Amino acid sequence: MSISQKRREFRLRITYPTLAKLPPVVAYAFADLLGRRDARSNHDLRVALGNGFDKAMPGLTADARENLIREQALMLSREVMDAWLLPRLDARTLGSMVTVDNVAALEEARSEGKGVLLIMAHYSRLVLLLAALGARGFEMGMLTMRIDEANPDLLPCERRYLSQKVSALRAMLRGGWVSLGDPMRPLYEGLRRGEIWIVLLDAYHSEFGRQMDYPFLDGELSLPSGIDRIMAKTGARAVFASVRENGPRRLRGRFTRLPDDPASVMAAAVSELEVDVRAAPAQWWQWNILDYLWNRGGRE
Repeated sequence: MSISQKRREFRLRITYPTLAKLPPVVAYAFADLLGRRDARSNHDLRVALGNGFDKAMPGLTADARENLIREQALMLSREVMDAWLLPRLDARTLGSMVTVDNVAALEEARSEGKGVLLIMAHYSRLVLLLAALGARGFEMGMLTMRIDEANPDLLPCERRYLSQKVSALRAMLRGGWVSLGDPMRPLYEGLRRGEIWIVLLDAYHSEFGRQMDYPFLDGELSLPSGIDRIMAKTGARAVFASVRENGPRRLRGRFTRLPDDPASVMAAAVSELEVDVRAAPAQWWQWNILDYLWNRGGRE
């Protein structure tokens, strides 16, 4: 186990759970300290992020590159703290932390009775947006990556952490949960009943099958097909949702209705993601695996 893995093991098993027992304002202050330390001294993180930024944004100055690494390290540390604090965040607290713009887009799509795919990306502190929606009364199911032993890419400490995170969020969303590789029947039947299901469009796994390329950051983002098939089989509507930090305890979410045509929905969703990534690049989680997701144009 590398030094970075040992550090992550200790933090997920001891540091963050212990800090989460403190008042949230104090817990987030400590999370920021951990994020700043990672930005300075976590070699693996710095190299992976730096490579991603250099590949897609080659004109960055050294200072701008360093700022992006620091901003992402801060955001990721706060996001881990969010997960541990979820059971303590009531509707009032979430309402003060998360401002939501145009949630009417989700309400209108749901009112059509066709079921709704809430399409999101690994961008900023999405768990807080979903928790805030749950506090507003939205019931939603989730399609996620596997977080059990069937996913060999996860450390044991990461499995425990993600299991706790999903359990806490499910308690707030009160919907179903399906992992990739499981039978998709609950998702399909739920959508046909008019339910809302959350899917992340930029998930990556080496065993994903057919992929499609979409314009993104002056290149192409390669993503698995699946969302379009789900819409075609169920008639579900689609809404894009994202959230962006305005500080450790201030976030703003936005919702955008996507095309009802299954053949058009992914390109539209990726376009919305690009709007977010261009506005605040450091908020996108996937820079460290950009080599698997993005190319300059045409297969490299």
